[in-house]
Amino acid sequence: MNHPLPSTPRLVILLTRLAATRMLHRCHLQLGRIGPKRNGSSATGTPRRVHPLLLLLFLVFFLWQGIHVSTRLVHKLVDATEQSAEGSSATALSLPEVADLDSLAAHSLLFPKADRWVTPGAEPEMLGGLAIVLLTLFLGLFFATAGNANQDLGRVEWSLEWLFTFPVRARSLFLAQLLEHTLLHPFSWFVCGPLFFTIYWSSGMGGWSIPAAIAATLMMNTCLAVVRVPGEIWLRKSFALSTLKNIQAACTVLGLVTLYVVFYLALAQDLPHWFRHTASAAGALAWLPPALPLWWTSTAMAPWIPCSLVAVGATLLLVTSARGSEALVGGGLLRAGGAYQGSRRDESPGQVPRSLSPLGRGILGKEIQLLLRDRSFFVQTLIVPFLVIGFQFFFNRSTIQASATDWRHGATFAFSVGAYCLIFGGSSALSVEAKSLWLLYTFPQRLSSMFREKATLWAVVGSFYVLVTLAIVLWSEQVEISWNDAGSIAMALIGIVIYAFIAVGMGILGTNPLDQNVQRRLKVGSIYLYMMLASMYCYGIYAPQMWQKFVLLVLCSLLAYAIWQKVNDHCPYLMDPSSSPTPRIALSDGLIAVLAFFVIQAMSMVLLEALHMRRGVAQSLGGRMTLSFVVAGSVVTLASLVTFWRRGVADLRGSLGLSWPPSLRSLGATITAGFGGGLMAALVAVSYLLLLTMVPALQPWREELLEFTARNPGPGRLWFAIMAIGAAPLFEEFLFRGLVYGGLRRTFPKLTAAIASAAVFAVVHPPLGFLPVFSLGLVTAWIYERTGRLLTPILAHMTYNTIVVILSG
Repeated sequence: MNHPLPSTPRLVILLTRLAATRMLHRCHLQLGRIGPKRNGSSATGTPRRVHPLLLLLFLVFFLWQGIHVSTRLVHKLVDATEQSAEGSSATALSLPEVADLDSLAAHSLLFPKADRWVTPGAEPEMLGGLAIVLLTLFLGLFFATAGNANQDLGRVEWSLEWLFTFPVRARSLFLAQLLEHTLLHPFSWFVCGPLFFTIYWSSGMGGWSIPAAIAATLMMNTCLAVVRVPGEIWLRKSFALSTLKNIQAACTVLGLVTLYVVFYLALAQDLPHWFRHTASAAGALAWLPPALPLWWTSTAMAPWIPCSLVAVGATLLLVTSARGSEALVGGGLLRAGGAYQGSRRDESPGQVPRSLSPLGRGILGKEIQLLLRDRSFFVQTLIVPFLVIGFQFFFNRSTIQASATDWRHGATFAFSVGAYCLIFGGSSALSVEAKSLWLLYTFPQRLSSMFREKATLWAVVGSFYVLVTLAIVLWSEQVEISWNDAGSIAMALIGIVIYAFIAVGMGILGTNPLDQNVQRRLKVGSIYLYMMLASMYCYGIYAPQMWQKFVLLVLCSLLAYAIWQKVNDHCPYLMDPSSSPTPRIALSDGLIAVLAFFVIQAMSMVLLEALHMRRGVAQSLGGRMTLSFVVAGSVVTLASLVTFWRRGVADLRGSLGLSWPPSLRSLGATITAGFGGGLMAALVAVSYLLLLTMVPALQPWREELLEFTARNPGPGRLWFAIMAIGAAPLFEEFLFRGLVYGGLRRTFPKLTAAIASAAVFAVVHPPLGFLPVFSLGLVTAWIYERTGRLLTPILAHMTYNTIVVILSG
């Protein structure tokens, strides 16, 4: 039975709904929760629907940010225009120099002030300035979209290729694509929408500001779409793939620079001279399509005139762009000669091939060649971080000055730039392999060792960015570096090397190489986790004590080792994830939890110290220590349990030793083993305390212990006892025996795992008690191995701490 073809309006509506549904599903995949996997299920999981409240919170946050930035720009432009219209000097207006208190208050508002607009005589200059902003924003959005890392200019979208085989008009397909880009452009809605709303609200439109901002944003999106769709078709029909990569890379740079100009105008302290002089002569730019909605704020024109121009202009642009796109694809969607074109250069006689140079061999040479040939990848990984540095240096001088004043700020800033570079480069070590992954399995080398070569390369690149950033700060401020400053710089350099291996390892573990879309192979959750871990390392740069810095370095190094241990187990299953073993608790999980616990506890302590100094909260040191310990332990324990549940770890209670003894006899044996182990460890602690008393060389350590006890009299000592006897055994045994020892036990023998976990356990404690804490770690690991229940080491830890607290007075 033959069915009539759908009409053009119906086809456009159907395809636009399909695009909107696909975009909504992508949001669910990014923000949705993955439910626990049942035994034998695939490794992908089933995405749940995102709660509407979560989407609403994200929406409100981004819109608020856009309105805040737009308010600064519009109100600053209003003041500058009024000042120019009154014939004042041409000096740029600086926010702190505004004489009018009402004007100064308006600048500090997080929401635009109604009826804060220019007088009729100053409207032409105001419209000219806003037109410059909108046209610059239009160019930035266009270039950023064309250079987006989530698309490939050399490839036609799969849905368009499929739909192009249907017996429908090409113009209908392109009209649907135009409407899709008009309605579904998230970045434009969060940037242009708040800007138009701020303009209309400030001009006194009141409640009509919201529909007017929606209509104006649709006009901006229409202008972007009518240029983007035929532009991409023309590029694919006119250039080879290698040239398109260069064009996409250039668009990335142009888009970033252009958008930075807009943000600079909004966030800078004062408007530049060139902008004010250009705005006074740019009134004609307001008649261009992206700026036409500005005339709704003018009192010199009836409102129906700009409304008609916007409606007619948008319709004509859509129809013309659809017909033009149809004409461009008369011979097909792609260039007839194929996308892959180029020439091969012959080596001259006697010339050594480049592939024989030391940097051109093996996987290292392959990675360097990829960076040099793929211009888009090169720009995303190497040029964009440079632009970030330049933006901070040129537009935000306070950051550079603060970095030079305190080199902890400078080292943190340099480490952040290097870590940012690793997000785009190191994390994509597996995703860029695409269809060549099977070839790597045929090489006479372990796949994990080849990935380690990639990590080494990105460690060098990250270190280079750290050094460049520090050199810029040093050159711009002309300051000297002390030995303490050198320690912070060394922390940044060592950290970037460690985090290069963490970034590559987490990228491998979070990549699905079988996904047909290269841009979506890497899970966003892996990037977020890496960013969280990198932010934790910044605490080590600010840590006041060398022992804290050492502890953080040890934990991060062990974390990198544990992640690569997991990579070694994961590599044989990259081509067949469904045959991978059932998820279990690994050493990396325990070290991430310990690192998070260490940093959260320290940051909570700093926050409580600040509250204590300013408002008198938590007066005693013991109270602050106990509260920060409980907060860190509760957050990390709950987050770990939820993560393991979502991952689908088999027999979660048994894996963590959380099962209860099945009988009274078994419970009695568990309690007996716990108290007995605690007494054994306490004997070591008692001997250690006696040794501190008897040996003169150890007297400074004893005095340090007595000083700490003297600084915590009365309630402070009680709080410390509550933490040591109640909170510490619960949280520390979960972390160090349930997670760290359990992860080590998967790979190492009992004794090796016990020694390693005890060493990590002792390292995170003050150096004064390293020996007795290490012995406690050995004993609790031994009785945990014997009973398989976490209750036993918890009781042993309680017994040990009770005896130590009593003996310490």
